Amino acid sequence: MITKSINFFEKVPYCLPDGVSAPVLVVCPLQTPENYGNIIRLADTIACPALYLLKGNVTMSERKIRKTAGDSYHRMKLIHLTEEELEEQLPVGFTLVGLETAIGSQNIFQTPLPQSMALVLGNEKNGIPPRLLAKCELLVHIPLIGQCTSLNVTHALAAALFEWLRNNLK
Repeated sequence: MITKSINFFEKVPYCLPDGVSAPVLVVCPLQTPENYGNIIRLADTIACPALYLLKGNVTMSERKIRKTAGDSYHRMKLIHLTEEELEEQLPVGFTLVGLETAIGSQNIFQTPLPQSMALVLGNEKNGIPPRLLAKCELLVHIPLIGQCTSLNVTHALAAALFEWLRNNLK
C-alpha cells in the first residue's frame, strides 16, 4: 500500500504532451500573504514555469508566504514586475486569460482553454484591474449555483488549473 504521495506519483507518472507547457500565472497585488503562498504551491503542483507577481502598495510578510508555500517557494520562478512590464515579459504565444466574473466572461467548463495560457488572477476584493482586464483575450468564470457567489482566489485558481490540466493531460 502506498501512503505517501511522492511514492504514488513516482509509480503513476503523469505528463503533458510534447510541446505543451503548463500555464504561467499573472497575480495582481493581493491582500493576504497566505494566498500568495497557496498560489505558489498550486503553481508548483502542475509545473507552471513562472509566476508574474504584479507590484502593489501592500507590504507582505515573506515569512507567512514561505511557510504556506513550503518547498514550492524555492522551486518556482517568481518575477516581480509592473503591469506595464508584463507585456514584454510574457512568453511569446501565450494567451492572456482572465479568471473573473465579468460581463462577457464564459463558463470555464464549457470553454476550451488555450494550451499556452497566461492566467490572470485578480485581487481578493477588487478583482482584475479594468486596464488589465481589457488586455485579456479571453475571460472565464467558474459557475457557482449556491448562495455564496464568490470563491477565494486560491480556490478559483485550483479549479481553473485543474480544468486546464484535465484538458491537456496525456
